[in-house]
Amino acid sequence: MPASKSQDTCRQWLSQLGVQDGFVGRHDQAPDIKECLMSLEEGLQRLEKDVSSRLLRLMEEVKTDFIKQGQTITDARTNLQLIFEQLTQAPRNATANKRAAYALDQQVNFLSRRVRPRMLRALEKLSPKYQLLEKPLKELNNFRHHTAKPLPDYLSLLRARNKHTALAEGVSIFELEFLPQLDRLCRLPFISTFRFTMLRWRCRQRYSFYPLPLKAIALDCLITRSDLKPMQLIQRHQATHDELQGRLADAWRSIRFNMETSATELDDVCDTLRSGRSETLEDRSAEISSIVFGAMDKCLETFDDVSVTYASFVEGVIAEISQDHKNALAAIREGIDGSRFLGARLRWTLRSLLKEWHKRIDSLKETVMNNFSLNKETPRRVSRGTRWLVTLFGIFRDQQPVEESLLQLTDLPTESELLEQSKVLPPIYRRLFHNEPLANREFLVGMEEELSLLAETYQRWQSGRASSVGVIGPEGSGKTSLLNCFEGELDENTKVARAELVYRIRTSGDVLRMLEDILELEEACESPAQLISKIHGMERQVIIIENGHQLFLRTVGGREAVDTFFYIMMNTRNNLFWLLSFRLHPWMRMGYMHQIERFFTRVVKSEFHTAQELKTAILLRQRATGQEPLFSEVGVGSYRLRKLLLQHNAQDAPVQQVLMDMYFNNLFELTGGNMETTLYYWLRSLAVDEQGRVKVQACVKVDHSFIKKLDTLNLLTLAEVLAHGGLTPLEHGDIFNMEQSRSRLVLDYLRQIRLLKGHNNDKYGQPVYYSINTLFYQPIHSALDAMHIIY
Repeated sequence: MPASKSQDTCRQWLSQLGVQDGFVGRHDQAPDIKECLMSLEEGLQRLEKDVSSRLLRLMEEVKTDFIKQGQTITDARTNLQLIFEQLTQAPRNATANKRAAYALDQQVNFLSRRVRPRMLRALEKLSPKYQLLEKPLKELNNFRHHTAKPLPDYLSLLRARNKHTALAEGVSIFELEFLPQLDRLCRLPFISTFRFTMLRWRCRQRYSFYPLPLKAIALDCLITRSDLKPMQLIQRHQATHDELQGRLADAWRSIRFNMETSATELDDVCDTLRSGRSETLEDRSAEISSIVFGAMDKCLETFDDVSVTYASFVEGVIAEISQDHKNALAAIREGIDGSRFLGARLRWTLRSLLKEWHKRIDSLKETVMNNFSLNKETPRRVSRGTRWLVTLFGIFRDQQPVEESLLQLTDLPTESELLEQSKVLPPIYRRLFHNEPLANREFLVGMEEELSLLAETYQRWQSGRASSVGVIGPEGSGKTSLLNCFEGELDENTKVARAELVYRIRTSGDVLRMLEDILELEEACESPAQLISKIHGMERQVIIIENGHQLFLRTVGGREAVDTFFYIMMNTRNNLFWLLSFRLHPWMRMGYMHQIERFFTRVVKSEFHTAQELKTAILLRQRATGQEPLFSEVGVGSYRLRKLLLQHNAQDAPVQQVLMDMYFNNLFELTGGNMETTLYYWLRSLAVDEQGRVKVQACVKVDHSFIKKLDTLNLLTLAEVLAHGGLTPLEHGDIFNMEQSRSRLVLDYLRQIRLLKGHNNDKYGQPVYYSINTLFYQPIHSALDAMHIIY
């Protein structure tokens, strides 16, 4: 350096040299970190507050709607309570029973058409399909990405090699060490450069800079290591919504079913009192009252529970978001503090490399799977190669209960005996699981498509097109329930004529008299043409006829009734919406012999339930009772169950799930999906333990192999009863050309062993009409089909 330079010039020159030096002049960037963290924290708090306010505002709206509708039900309960108090004071007063039945009907209509839709609309606001959580979580995730992405990859932080040396943040080594010594360095201008270099060397021994991977730390803590997993929260939201929606639906099913059934019972009591047959009438007003008000109270409790559960879920999500933000910021600070050490910096570097490798491996997997799926031969080769595994491990499949071959059909209780035995159960069980057709779609399972087809055809008829529908299905498949649901959803102003054919229609005159009664015609018609003319002059209406197979008998001259009926139907389909139900095998025979399917614009099939539908239908009714059933392990033999019982108690959820699956698998195998049979065996399986809990006993199978050993006449009788939907002794004699007394002997024998069921007893108590016992339809059909007796 020239000696002529002054000390000011020296200080200026050394300052410029120090600022431009890559080591001495580099500033500590700790203040930048604080600024980034402060900006991130403020942004997260602002977004969290916005998200919380939106969620809580929506939750308050739904809660207000629930409170309002709950108050409506409370008012309805108060009104009904006054009416039932009057009924309790005069239980044998026909007018009081009629008034109570009318009030129940009115309340059912009001609650079903006004309160329930509003409640469902309120709950629908919280539905996952509106992305109640998905949108805020996306906003949070996008904000975290948006905040972390612009951050610098690395920041330089100053560190003193002596741990006890305290450093100010944001300073450079030049400001820390060189500025206090500039005057001393410039006193001897000729050696100032040498002293500057020596001082710089000593600073390198005392200080060092280390790179902080700020962007990697922020992304890892905000995104990768975040406990706030959007997909998991959305799945929890979906599960919570589905569960609460199901509980709400169960409560509505329970209240509607119990109120409608109670109204029907009160109407029956009123009719009995007015007919003068009150001596055998039991006073059930107290039981009906407890069931109705119990269902309404349960419904109100469910409303409160749904509202509280959803509120706690939303508050829990808000708390999770807040806690996750705090954890993420704390993790970032911890990562920044730990980055002073070499090991921590190496871990961050290795973590970045691993992420890159994981991306490459995932990409490779996707490529391999795409190529594998394109090769159609590979799955078949894999399938053939693994067949031996199925055989090898087949011994570990669940063992089925051993059939109780000694249990005879005659030992099984009848339906009336079973209802008598089930009096130990809560009254609601006898209502929900009684073998009666459904009045509405609350408990209808697996028939949504069939109902849609009926509604679609009805709309076609309303538009002026000729239409007629045949509902086909085996005994116990739910044809009557389907028709009830369709009729119940028609407009109130729609006129409906409905009848069930109890006896065989064999002549044209029988057809005319039957239709005159159904349509309530005052004057008799002399011919089908006259009846058709009268129908054309009537207002349009729906006509529902059950047991259409009663129009046919496989004897000489058996076509007369069939031809007359369908002639009338074909010429009146513009004025009448014909809706006929047929049992499956009579329909097949009538189709083979008379081609009756050509007279219907649409055929709707009512089939037996699948195993899953059967399970859903039973559990749907069970949830309406408000009690959780306890499946019993007694009498169940299974390797998987025994293994579970070594680790859990019988009441634990894993064991109960296995027992439930095994029970319903056995139930489906026993009943074949027949709902009537299923309700019978389910009610037979229920019992009450010492603690008052409802237990489900193991499903006991019955040996039906003896059916194949019946003599030829009995087997052919079963086949003809199945193919006709039912027979009287006279009709049986006409088919088999035998005396009526012998026909009655054959039919009554089959009734005694429970394969047939008798109906409409005469004055001597003898059945007039015999049909297949629905409880044993499946084994009878299977045996006759295996022997090629039916087709």
